[in-house]
Amino acid sequence: MQHLKINNFKCFSDTEIQINDLTVLAGANGGGKSSVVQAILLLRETTELYAGKETKIPINESYKLQLGASDSILKQDAEGNSILLSIGEEGVVNLEAEYHVDIDKLYITVKKFYKHGNTSVLQPNFYYLNAERLGPRHAQRMVQLPFNHVGYSGEYTAQLLASFIKINKERFFEGVINPYLINQTNAWLETILPGVIIKADDNKSLLQVQVKVENQYVNDFIAAPNIGFGISYALPIIVECLIAESGAMVIVENPEAHLHPSAQSAMGYFLASMSASGINIIIETHSEHIISGIQLFVARNKDFHSHVTINNFSIEKEVDYPVIEAIGLDEYANILSWPKGFLDQSQQDFVKLTEERKHNV
Repeated sequence: MQHLKINNFKCFSDTEIQINDLTVLAGANGGGKSSVVQAILLLRETTELYAGKETKIPINESYKLQLGASDSILKQDAEGNSILLSIGEEGVVNLEAEYHVDIDKLYITVKKFYKHGNTSVLQPNFYYLNAERLGPRHAQRMVQLPFNHVGYSGEYTAQLLASFIKINKERFFEGVINPYLINQTNAWLETILPGVIIKADDNKSLLQVQVKVENQYVNDFIAAPNIGFGISYALPIIVECLIAESGAMVIVENPEAHLHPSAQSAMGYFLASMSASGINIIIETHSEHIISGIQLFVARNKDFHSHVTINNFSIEKEVDYPVIEAIGLDEYANILSWPKGFLDQSQQDFVKLTEERKHNV
């Protein structure tokens, strides 16, 4: 178990958030979930740019960060101009950075920086998928990648699928022994979007790769734009998790986007399975189906229950910061606590609907 500590960053004064092997950030819009992801991305960017002395860290460039001017990320009632971010194992600080905020700048300055050990943010490779991923494209460009990753918007997914990449056996779909990425991707894709098969054709002379799709309604592979957004949004998640190095961190925003509820549940199951294979996954989601898919994986793999933490974010009128409650699962995948507003909208709507029906009788 790791802990992320945030001081004076955006909506957080002094906050500690549990980061498990599989961490879910759920709850209200505007409740601070994206700010948690941004804090981790800033820490990661700092590890890459820190030059051994005071270093200016851009806040609108790497990892698709668009934080605006520096004074917009300093908590409004903060005492002084310092932001402190840290992440590490319980009782141990693995990575910590203190920043000075010069008002109305496009950067913040590292004043103190400490790193030690092997927290996942410090691993050589780091993986992040933005909520705004590429929709269907006729082709994607080919580039020389520093390491295998799909890009922050999934822009290199096609290139990886066209490459002869072998993946770890721990990530193999059950019963599929072909080690190549395209085969394992199709096996997992079948569980999320049944009947869909993809292939990738590259044209190195044009530096382009085309993903083509087949399903039960077409007799041959057709260009991705003829199918829809669900496949193009799901594929980068599948590929990123299959190729990620063990021990690394993978952050996925809104994995449910453009997916039917049954596909959302299957995506949750997939992400839990990938976390159990040895990668640290953080999910920002509004989908109860993603969480139910995770629960199903835990129910089938009881030893994994302690590796899952759901952080529920809520907005309370009495306080000027998000209220965060860490929720665990037991070995039978039961949710151990149920804070107000957590996955209860269906019940609330049903009560309201019942009342309306009574009034209209």
